[in-house]
Amino acid sequence: MWYKFFELFEMQMRNMFRFFVLVVLVVFQTVGVYSQSHRIIHYSLAEGLPSSQVLSLMEDKRGYLWIGTYGGGLVRFDGRDFITYTKKHGLVDGDIKTIAQDKSGNILVGTARGVSRYDGNKFVTLRNQFDSSDNTLQVRQIALFNDSLFLISRTGKFCMLSGDSVRLIDTAHPVVSLLPDNINSQLYYLTDDRILRKRGRPEFRIALPSGVSIGDFVYFNGENLLSSNVGLYRISDNHSMVRVYPFIKSWPLIIDSIDSAVWTYSNDILKKMDWKGREVGGNDLLKGIFDVTCYIKDGDGGIWIGTFTNGLWHIVNSQFERISTRQHTNDAIFPIERVRKDNSLLLGTYGGGLLKVASNGCFSSIVNEVKSKNFVYDMANAPEGIWIATAGGLGKYNGRSIKWYNDSSGKELDSTLSLDIDSKKQLWVGRMGRKINMVRNDSVFEINTSGFDSYDALSLKYSEFDSTLYIGSINGVYALRNGKFEKVNISEININGISGLSVYKARYLVIGTADEGIAIMNIETGVVTRLTEEDGLLSDLIYFVKADGDDLWIGTPNGINKVNFKEGMVISSIDKYNNLNGFTGIETNSNGFYIDDSIKVFASSDGIYKYIENKVRPRLNHVKLHLEDVSLFYGEYSSRDFAETRDAEFFRIPINPVFPPELNHVSFKFNLVNKSLPVNVRFKTKLDNFENTWTIVSDRRDVTYSSLPPGDYNLRVVAINGIDGRQLDELQYPFTIESPFYMTLWFRALIIVLILLAAGLAFYLKVQQKVRDVLRVEKIRLAENQILRQEIARDFHDEMGNHLAKIVSYVDVLKINPEGINSHQILGKIEHSVKFINFGTRDFIWTINPKNNNATSLFFYVRDFADKFFKNSSIMFRSFYDLGSEWNISYKSSREIILIFKEALTNALKHSKARNVSFSLLRKDNVILFALHDDGVGFSQDDHRSSGGLINIEYRAQKIKGKLHISTKADEGTQIELALDISHFKE
Repeated sequence: MWYKFFELFEMQMRNMFRFFVLVVLVVFQTVGVYSQSHRIIHYSLAEGLPSSQVLSLMEDKRGYLWIGTYGGGLVRFDGRDFITYTKKHGLVDGDIKTIAQDKSGNILVGTARGVSRYDGNKFVTLRNQFDSSDNTLQVRQIALFNDSLFLISRTGKFCMLSGDSVRLIDTAHPVVSLLPDNINSQLYYLTDDRILRKRGRPEFRIALPSGVSIGDFVYFNGENLLSSNVGLYRISDNHSMVRVYPFIKSWPLIIDSIDSAVWTYSNDILKKMDWKGREVGGNDLLKGIFDVTCYIKDGDGGIWIGTFTNGLWHIVNSQFERISTRQHTNDAIFPIERVRKDNSLLLGTYGGGLLKVASNGCFSSIVNEVKSKNFVYDMANAPEGIWIATAGGLGKYNGRSIKWYNDSSGKELDSTLSLDIDSKKQLWVGRMGRKINMVRNDSVFEINTSGFDSYDALSLKYSEFDSTLYIGSINGVYALRNGKFEKVNISEININGISGLSVYKARYLVIGTADEGIAIMNIETGVVTRLTEEDGLLSDLIYFVKADGDDLWIGTPNGINKVNFKEGMVISSIDKYNNLNGFTGIETNSNGFYIDDSIKVFASSDGIYKYIENKVRPRLNHVKLHLEDVSLFYGEYSSRDFAETRDAEFFRIPINPVFPPELNHVSFKFNLVNKSLPVNVRFKTKLDNFENTWTIVSDRRDVTYSSLPPGDYNLRVVAINGIDGRQLDELQYPFTIESPFYMTLWFRALIIVLILLAAGLAFYLKVQQKVRDVLRVEKIRLAENQILRQEIARDFHDEMGNHLAKIVSYVDVLKINPEGINSHQILGKIEHSVKFINFGTRDFIWTINPKNNNATSLFFYVRDFADKFFKNSSIMFRSFYDLGSEWNISYKSSREIILIFKEALTNALKHSKARNVSFSLLRKDNVILFALHDDGVGFSQDDHRSSGGLINIEYRAQKIKGKLHISTKADEGTQIELALDISHFKE
C-alpha cells in the first residue's frame, strides 16, 4: 500500500531530525521535551471505508466508532470490520453531518434531508413537527447534554428532542452551533451574530473577539476550556473569554492530560505540542493528515481524525519508540551496552565497528583498520570499561580508545564470540575452535577444555547459585565447575544449537535454542520447564534471552516476548510485541538488547527501539462483551418476535426468548470492541445443556447451533486477552426451545389415557374375535368332518360296494345251483373281490390315520406296496427320496395319490414289459414331485387317449390340483410325474 510506504519514509526522515534529543532522553531519562512514539493507522477505501470523505465521528457506549461520510452513508467500526448503512437500510440520506447517542443507546443521525434514529435493528425517520412547510427535519448539529438531545435545524432553529417529539426553543437569533459543557452542566450556543449565549440565562452574552472562531470544549487540568482557532479560552463568571496557555496559538483539537500535550491543527498541519508551544517529536508522521473535518478521542486514549479528502486516521500511543534508524551505519546492530562514565550508548555492529551515541547526542564511529575487529559479537560491562568480543580479537573500551588483548603466547584472542563476568569480576571468553579463556587483572589465562566437545562457545552465563559457568554451543549446554567440563543433560529437548543463556531469579538457567523454544532448568533440582510457540511464544527460534526481575525477555524473528511467571514457574502472562505495538522492525538481533531498571533498548533490522512502559489510561466508557444479534435460520425469522427487548439496550436483543420447536437453528453474533488492538481479543463459547466443553479459543465472533432439541439453554461467551490469556469479560444469554405439542405434559397424559382406552378396546375386540374364531373354526371343522365322512362313504361305496355286491351275487349263485356251475371259477372271483376289498380297506384305514397325512409317509406307503407288488415278477424296483423338509398332505390328496400310482404300477406290471421301474419323491423349487419311471415298451398316443386307466389318473390329478405329466414313446419307456404346489399342502 502506498500509504504504508509513505509512513515508513516519513518515519525515517523524522528520526534523522530528532535523534539527538531522543538519545539524550534515552540515556539520562530526564524530564524535558516530550518524546512519545505513536502508531498511526490510515483507513481508506482499500480497508473498507465506503467514502474517503468523513464528515462526523462518534464513539458509543459499547466502544463502536460511528463514522458519518459524504455520500457513503453511516458506518460502524469495531477495529476490524466496517459495516455500512445506506438508504436501502432505511437511512434518510447518505450525507451524514452529525451523529449522537441518546440515553437509551439509540444512534441519532443528522442529515440535510432529515434525522434517522437507529436502535441496532432498524432505522426510523423523525419528522418536522414545528414547520408545516417542510416535512423533513433537516439538521446541522445534534448534541447530547445531561442525557437530553438538542439539535439545530438547517435554518438555525434550536430544538430539544424527546423520543419522536421535537420541542422548539425560542432564540433571538438563529443558532450556528451548540457547545455543551457537561462538566459544569451548562449548555452554550453560538448565534449568527457571533454572540455566545447560555441556555436558561438570557442575560449571559459574550461577543467573540474579532477573527476568533470557536469550537468544542476540551477538558484539561480540572476544567473545561473552549477551543478556538487561536488557542484556548476560559469562560469566566463575569461574562468574558479569558485567554489561557498563550503558547498554544493554533486550534487545539484534543488534550492528552496524561501526557501533558495538546494536539493542534492549523493551515492543514496537525501537530502535537507541549504547553510551552514546543513541538513534540514525531510530528512528521502526521504530514499525511490534512483537510481535517472532525476528530474525537476515544475511551482508550486513541485519537480519530476524519478528513474530507483522505479518509480516516487513528493515532494511538505505542509501546515502542524507534530512537534510531540505520542511517549512521549500513551494518546490522547486535550487542548494546551503556557506558557508565558518560551515560552514552555503545552499539556493536556487524562489520562497521562500534557506533557511540554520546550524551550530547553526537554520533561517532570507532572503526578498526583490521576489518575482522569491526565484527562485534558481544559486549560485557565492567567498572573500568566495556569488554568487546569481535571476530578479530578481544578488546576493552575505556570511553576513549580500545585496548586489545593477547593470550599468554602473545597472540591476539581472535574469534571471540561470547563474554560474561563472574562474581569475582573475572571475564570469561568463549571462542571458536573449542577455546575458552579467562581474564583476571588484565592477565589472560587459557582454560583446559577437556570434556568440552563442541567447536565453539556461542554464549556464556555465570551462575552464582552454584558457582558454575554455563556454556551454550551447537552441541548443547556444558558446565564448567571446579575446573572440569561436563555436559548438562536436558532430556526434555533435542538440542540443536544454543542461542542464548540467562539466569532467572538466581536459581533458574534459561536456555534459548535454535528451534526448540525455551528450556528453563532449575539449577538445584534439574527439573526443566518448556516454553514454546504452543505456550504463546512468537517463535521457537530464539535470538536472545534476558532475565529482568520478575520478567523474562525473549527475542525472536517474529518479535519480542515478555514472560512473567507465578510461583513454581507457572506462566502468569506472555506479552507479545511486534509491529502492532510499535516494534515495526519485528525481527530482533542476536544479543541485540540492553535492559536495566531505567531503560530497555532493542536492536532490530531497521534500527534501535526503546520500550515504553504502559501508562494506565482509564476508559471513558466501560466497554463490555455483548451480543450483536440473535438470528433464526440465518435471519429468515426474527428472534425479536418471540420475546420483549430492552428499550435502553442497543441491538434490541430479545430477553429470555422462547422459540418454537421448528425454529431450532439459532445463530449468535457477539463482540468486545477493541479498536486499538482488535487482534488481541479472542473468544470461546459454551452452550449449557448442549455442550460439555468450551470451544477452542479463536477470533471468531459468531456461533451457530442447528437442530437444537427442546429445552432450556444458556449461551456463555468469554472474551480473552490474546496476549496473556487473561479473561476480559463474560456474558450469559438464556433462551428456550419450546417443546412440540406432542412432547407436552398434557398431550402425553392424553396419549396415555387414549392408549389405555385403546388397549382396553383392543383387548375386548380381541376376546370377541377369538370367540368368533373358535366358533368359526368349530363350524368349519364340523363341516369338514361331515364332508370327509361323506367322501369316505362315497369312496368306500364306489371302490368296494361293487365288489361286495359281486360277492353276494356269487354266493347266491352257489346256493341256487351248487352242482350246475363251475364252483371253482366262482370261488376265484369271490377271492379276487375279497382281496380287492382287503387292499382297499387297508388304503382307507391308512389314509384316514392323521399321522400319515404327510408326504414322507405317503412315499413309503407307495414304495412298500410296490415292493410287494413286484416281488414275484421279473421287474427290478427302486425308490428315491430327497425331500429336505416335511410337508403335510390332506386325506383327500393322499387317497388320490395312492390310487394314481397304484394304477400306474398296475399298468407297468401288466403292459410295459419293463425290466426296471423306479419311484421317487423330490423337491424342485416350490413344488414336490412324485415320479414313476419304467424302461418298457411304452404306448402310442392313441392308446393313451383310449386307456381308461390313464383317464382315471388324469381325473384324480385334477381333483387335487396337481400337475400331471405323462411322457412315453414306443420302445422308450414311460414316465409319469405328479407335481404338487407346496403352498397348497404345507400347514
